[in-house]
Amino acid sequence: MRLKLTIIMLVLLASLFTSPYLNNLSISKADRCVLVHALAVREEGRGKVVPLKICIETSPIERITIYSHSIVAEDVIASFIISTLITKLELGHYKNYSISIEILSNESAKGPSAGALIAVALASLIGKKPIGGSITGFINIDGGIDAIGGLMSKIKVAIESNITRVAVPVFNYLESIYELKLLPGNVTIRPVASIIDSYEFLTREKIIVNYTTLTRNPIIDESLNNISSDLERLAREVLNELRNESNVDISKINKYLNYAETFRKMGKVYTAASMAFISYMKALSTLCNVRGLDYAKNLERKAKSIINETLDFLKNYRIDTDISVVLGIEVLRRIADANRMLSEAEKVSSAREICNITAYAYARALSAQEWLYTLKNVLQTSIGKAIKSSSWILELERLANYTLDSISEVIAPQELEIPSILQEIPKGKELLWKAALARYIIDTTSSMIRASSSRSAERSLPYLKDKLLKIFIVNVSRGIELRLSELQNMGADVTIPMLYLEYSNAVIDIGLHEAALSALIHAAGVTLTLELMYGLIHMPEVELKFEQSQIPGEFIAKEMKIPMTILLTAVLIGEAICSIYLIVIFSRR
Repeated sequence: MRLKLTIIMLVLLASLFTSPYLNNLSISKADRCVLVHALAVREEGRGKVVPLKICIETSPIERITIYSHSIVAEDVIASFIISTLITKLELGHYKNYSISIEILSNESAKGPSAGALIAVALASLIGKKPIGGSITGFINIDGGIDAIGGLMSKIKVAIESNITRVAVPVFNYLESIYELKLLPGNVTIRPVASIIDSYEFLTREKIIVNYTTLTRNPIIDESLNNISSDLERLAREVLNELRNESNVDISKINKYLNYAETFRKMGKVYTAASMAFISYMKALSTLCNVRGLDYAKNLERKAKSIINETLDFLKNYRIDTDISVVLGIEVLRRIADANRMLSEAEKVSSAREICNITAYAYARALSAQEWLYTLKNVLQTSIGKAIKSSSWILELERLANYTLDSISEVIAPQELEIPSILQEIPKGKELLWKAALARYIIDTTSSMIRASSSRSAERSLPYLKDKLLKIFIVNVSRGIELRLSELQNMGADVTIPMLYLEYSNAVIDIGLHEAALSALIHAAGVTLTLELMYGLIHMPEVELKFEQSQIPGEFIAKEMKIPMTILLTAVLIGEAICSIYLIVIFSRR
């Protein structure tokens, strides 16, 4: 009997060391580590849970190390890089830390949908707050969390794995809201638009106010709340005028308006402001199409007036503290966007297109004016007047430089239209100009990503008509091809991005612009990652180091402090005894 028990124990021991689930064993060291569970989709469409072990440790050189047991696609690496950048900028500093991300799975890793989870995990390590649940979302370089594919498959596997809290991108939530309502009551699904929303939902902790970082501070929150409230009110005023019109569908406007009010009452001011803006812009566009071009001209005049007044203010006031720079950027990038759209309106002839574009421009200018009110109030307070030595401004400048360098590497400088309005910022405010330009470019490109990932360019970005999309796709595609040619000469495998480009060029000719844009975004992401890996783009103070994981036996030997020879001997003996035991059993039969 004792012999049988001994053999069973040895069999179990051998099974442990040879089990494919060994990858899930992750023993934290003294360094700060967190184990999180990414939601993914297999090629056949079924969901899967992928454990990730993320650690930060003190190091004089900031380094990202990715450990994997299988192939890791370039877009995964790119999403990890962006996650570390955004977390550092928005949720705190972890200078002099090295980051390691271990993918505890034998399956290959593809897609950028774990980016948001990485960012929240890093934030939880900084704040020393445990994560309860998971999140799926594609994180942009602007810090927004964008739509992903296979949402319902991911939610179902989360429920099967007893994950009861899941954060999802707001656009996915809106598209799947009826399916989500049919889910069992033991899972909480929360729509999120930013890392901050996600962090607070998954850790159940509010972020500490800190004026030297882009954290949730009361000034920004109050401004966003006011913007949402004001735009909701204005949208309702326009709706009242539309109610008297026949054959006008206002259901979508009401839908976004209700979302804005709901999110604002929940305290989700980022999402609320976005929904309120969409509802007001759609309401203006609808009313303009009813009233005609005279109404569009009136919107254009009012937008230009706001732009000029805002520029005059920015030129004459000193903006050099942390919070004033943040608010200044919010104002400047909105009027730059509004000004750009007014220029686009002059290039189209269709009355409907003119109305849509002009409505967007005026709503954007009005949003800038709301932020300007906040900036004026801040400049009159002690917070606004205090000049602090802030590492946050240095981080902002780094991100601005990195963004501009990266974009200019992918898109030829002559193709990158710098809005003239940004060039009017006087000398001495180079940081504000540079940061605003970077954010302007980021917003423009990420809006296109949102448009493609939410399946309807018109829904997310009404002014991006087919003609504009085609021009953008052709220009960017040409720039990416040049970069890929250089990378190929350096020995890089450019098969994947070239396939994306070929697909993009093929479908654009038959009018499938959304599909072409989606493929182009993937090609650009892979190209940018290859440039990082081959040293064509250098990210300050961050080194990308890609390695394969240790085999399971080496990992356990290291963690349990057992010599590898002894461990292997024990495993071999266990397997031998197991084999003999099975032979004896079958021979008796």
